[in-house]
Amino acid sequence: MTKYFLFLSTAILLFASCSKDSNEQLSAKDIFNKAVALYQEEEYSKAITEFNNLSYIAAGTEFEDQSKFYLAMCYFKTEKYLQAADAFDQLVKTNAGSDLVPDASYYKALSYYKMSPRFPLDQTYAIQAIGDFQTFIDYFPSHTMVKDAVEKIMELRRKLGQKEYSNAVTYMKMDYYKSATVYFQYVMDRYYDTEWAEKAHAGKVESLFERHKWEDFDKEVIKFKTKYAGSELTAKLDELVKKSGPQRKRDAEDAAEAEKIKALQK
Repeated sequence: MTKYFLFLSTAILLFASCSKDSNEQLSAKDIFNKAVALYQEEEYSKAITEFNNLSYIAAGTEFEDQSKFYLAMCYFKTEKYLQAADAFDQLVKTNAGSDLVPDASYYKALSYYKMSPRFPLDQTYAIQAIGDFQTFIDYFPSHTMVKDAVEKIMELRRKLGQKEYSNAVTYMKMDYYKSATVYFQYVMDRYYDTEWAEKAHAGKVESLFERHKWEDFDKEVIKFKTKYAGSELTAKLDELVKKSGPQRKRDAEDAAEAEKIKALQK
């Protein structure tokens, strides 16, 4: 039995040694070509292994930046977007002079874009994607994907605006009108270039109506009609103005009564 294990151990060591010698005979170019072939055949998992192996021997060679880019693309193609983003970022940071940096910068942003969920959920990745797309545009304004980056920024901004608008609506439903006013104003200020700014402005008017803030209410109605002339939401605001008349009268009567009581208590 002891002889058997000794023989088996020797065989394993011999095999490992032969495998090592076989790998060492392959040049960085050979491994790179093999990995690229696997990538082109959409054998991404196998390609990832090869590109990871190549990273140890390709440093300082002409294949270094290409290997990193292909590795990142393998992660991207297999929808491992967080790993892809990290890999693209590594290329940008460690191979700043590479011709692949502009594409890596775009794909890093696109990876975060892919991870951005529906609007009700946490939008950390959407915010990250917007920042990275903007960086890409700033540094590489003539790149062919700039137009796409601009469109995706706008798409993400609309989603963020919708999320904040829905938060304001939730506060309205809970009768937290002051908080709703704050959130509606935030949407108006932050996402002014989306359709949610108009909806938020109308929502702010409604929240002021519920709070009986008549001076601010009147000002915002005028601002809305001036900025969004012809808006479908104008009819709703006109209805609120109509309803505000009786309520203003009651508020004035209540205020007068309160003053009488206060005067009698002196």
